Amino acid sequence: MKDEIQTFGMDDIEMECAKAAGIEAEFAALSKLKSHFRSERNEANATSYLLNPSGNRTLLVHSFDETIPGIEERIKIAQAMINAGIAEQIGVITIPKGSDDFISVENAGGEFCINSATSAAALLSYNMPYPAQKSVKSSGNENLLECECTDAPNDKKLVKTNVISHPQINEFSSRSRGTKDLKHLVEMEGITHVVARASTKDLGSIDPDMQVDIFLRAMRDRMEIVSRSPAAGLILYTKTEKGVEILPTVGIFDVNPENASGGTELDRVRNMFATIVKETACGSGSAAIGMVRTLASVRNKVLQITQPSGNDFTVRTNYSDGDDSCCHSRIECFAHFVGSVFVNTEKIVAESNQ
Repeated sequence: MKDEIQTFGMDDIEMECAKAAGIEAEFAALSKLKSHFRSERNEANATSYLLNPSGNRTLLVHSFDETIPGIEERIKIAQAMINAGIAEQIGVITIPKGSDDFISVENAGGEFCINSATSAAALLSYNMPYPAQKSVKSSGNENLLECECTDAPNDKKLVKTNVISHPQINEFSSRSRGTKDLKHLVEMEGITHVVARASTKDLGSIDPDMQVDIFLRAMRDRMEIVSRSPAAGLILYTKTEKGVEILPTVGIFDVNPENASGGTELDRVRNMFATIVKETACGSGSAAIGMVRTLASVRNKVLQITQPSGNDFTVRTNYSDGDDSCCHSRIECFAHFVGSVFVNTEKIVAESNQ
C-alpha cells in the first residue's frame, strides 16, 4: 500500500517528511513546502497535511472541492494510511473562510479526537491571517475546543486545548491480563476509554502483540457499553515520579458489525474494529485519566502524562462545583508540521472495494 500511495503524487522529499514524523523535522514550516503544491493536483483530489502532536501522527485531509467523504470511505483512507505507516489517524478538515468561523474536523469513524483538533489548530497557526487562538469542532462532540497556539523552538507550536466534557465514569473490577483488577470506564462524548493500571511498572516491556491482546480483552469485558461510541480505547498507565506514564490502544468500530463473526471470542472482538492502533500519544486518553483523578478527589488536578513517544502532555482538570458531571480539561502539548501528502482518496476507496 505504501508504494501505491507514492504513485498518488507523493514525491521523495514528502516521503522523507512522512518518515521523519515523530522526530525533529527539517521541513517543519509550511512555508518551506509551498513549492510542492504544484501539478500533483491534476493527479489527486485532496491535499493532506501530516502533523505530529507530540506523537500520534495525524493526517489532515483537505478536499479540493470541500466535500467530506462518507464514514466508510474515511475509514478506508485511514486503513490505507495506517497500513502504509504514514499516519496513526486521519481527519477531514474544513478550513474557515473568515476569521470568525471555526475549524471543523471530521475524524475517520466520526469519533472525538483531541490530537486531530490540536493538529488542525497548529496547522492554521502557521498561516496568516489566521489568529493564534482558534475554535475547533471535532466530530463526536458538540462542544467547541478552544485552542491557543504560540511559537516554540524548532518551529514547533505549543498548543493549549480547552476541553469541556460531561463524562460518565464508572468504577469496576475485572481480572484481565496485563492490568490491575480495579478499572474505570470513562464514557466521553464521541469516545469511551477503559482506564486501567498496568500490572507492570515497565510499560516498555509490553510487546505490541501483548498490547493488542490486553486491549481486546478489556473491550470484551465491557463491549455492550464501549460499542455505543464510534471509537474505544484502553489506557494502560503506571505512576511515575513526575506523574503518570501511559500506553494507549485505540480502535475505531467497523460500520458493518456483521463482519464480527466466526473464529474465537477475541477474533470476534477484533473484527468489530475497522482499525486498532497502538498510539504514540493520546489526548482524549490523557484527559480521561485527568477526569478520573479529578472526580475521585473532588478537586482540581494537574498531571504530567508521559506518552509512548517520550513527550509529556500537561493535563489540568478542573472540578465544577454544583455540576459533578462536568470536567474542564486543558491539554498542553507541542505540535509541528511535518509535510504535505497528495492523496487520491477516490483511488484508495475504489481499490479497497476490489
